[in-house]
Amino acid sequence: CSAGSFGRTCNKCRCGNEPCDRNGRCVNGSSCSRPWFALGCQYFDVAATAKVASLRLTDHDDKTCHTFGVKMITVDLAYPVAYTWTRIVFSD
Repeated sequence: CSAGSFGRTCNKCRCGNEPCDRNGRCVNGSSCSRPWFALGCQYFDVAATAKVASLRLTDHDDKTCHTFGVKMITVDLAYPVAYTWTRIVFSD
């Protein structure tokens, strides 16, 4: 792999201003550059480029809370994607 890549398939390292190790983990306390996340920073947060009614839905803070009764949320993606899963945090 060339510099800035890792793994068998030479995935691109997407850690902030620090390098990643040979398994794609961010080193020196760094984390994935937004909108990348998860293991090896290989997942892209499509909400970062989507049109969403409320920015509070995509602020990356699990403590942000909607106190009104939300019945429907519409997200318009900027381009077609292979959609695999959604993460939603609920609390009492």
